[in-house]
Amino acid sequence: MSSDVGSYNCDCKLYYTQPHCQDYRPSRHCADLRHFWGLTNDGVYTINPPYSFVGQKAFSDVSVYCDMSTDGGGWTLMSSDKDHGMADKTFKEYIDGFGNPLQQEVWLGLDLINGMTNYENTSLRVNLYRCPH
Repeated sequence: MSSDVGSYNCDCKLYYTQPHCQDYRPSRHCADLRHFWGLTNDGVYTINPPYSFVGQKAFSDVSVYCDMSTDGGGWTLMSSDKDHGMADKTFKEYIDGFGNPLQQEVWLGLDLINGMTNYENTSLRVNLYRCPH
């Protein structure tokens, strides 16, 4: 082991970043991206949930749509069915998730939603729209 300047490497605690482990940068969901990364535009972002889901390891990349403008922002879109594409899906598809976050037509999947809502306290915002007859 060398004690020369620059010859050491620190291992940071979870979500703290180099070079001195001083910046806390989680990306568990859209609220983290809003609060800790300062992202303010609605759109598709990559999150890294700290739990396994649908055969994925913890911290795997997941593309989600983030609403960063409504009610203070930081909302992860869990479900949206503007074009009625959620009908006729298998139970496995509901577990795994489906859809396209870019089009805001998505179901995140029961496994991911379960992890997201059980990992920490969670706020849920529901927008309901009346369909025309």
